Amino acid sequence: LWISGPLLSLVDTSFIGLSAKAGAVGGAGSAAQLAALGPATTFIDGSLYLFAFLNVATTNLYASALAKGAVENTKNKSNKNGVEEKPGEGVVRTAAKTSLYSGIGLMLFLLAVARPLIALYIGPEAAASPGLLDAAHEYVKIRALSMPTSLLGGVLQSALLGAKDSV
Repeated sequence: LWISGPLLSLVDTSFIGLSAKAGAVGGAGSAAQLAALGPATTFIDGSLYLFAFLNVATTNLYASALAKGAVENTKNKSNKNGVEEKPGEGVVRTAAKTSLYSGIGLMLFLLAVARPLIALYIGPEAAASPGLLDAAHEYVKIRALSMPTSLLGGVLQSALLGAKDSV
């Protein structure tokens, strides 16, 4: 459940290390790109961890709803629209909507204010390095686009975990 974000950062690090220009000097060199990628990945992973409560709540609420449905021995109930749904479906639907809305909000926030936040995060000396802040900002902007799907993926994995179907 917690491995997808750091694993994506590891893939990004290996891709940047292999594809950056080895002989280039300054912001285009592989060492400079990797130096910018380090704080940018921890910044992005940290912003995802701020929403870890969605995963925890989804696991607990969905498992409780499934257990309650098993105790009451009800297979399907009708929702407010008259459509039959299995126990716990409403929990997953609400968690998925919440994660998508939160992910879109986080994405828009990061796209709007990523540069000053990453400059504050890496400190004034590192931000003054040529190309470091620009490269870190570009990476944060790219990864910010994945926030809605990252949060949704975490919530859906949590629901599977709550259903004892984590394989």
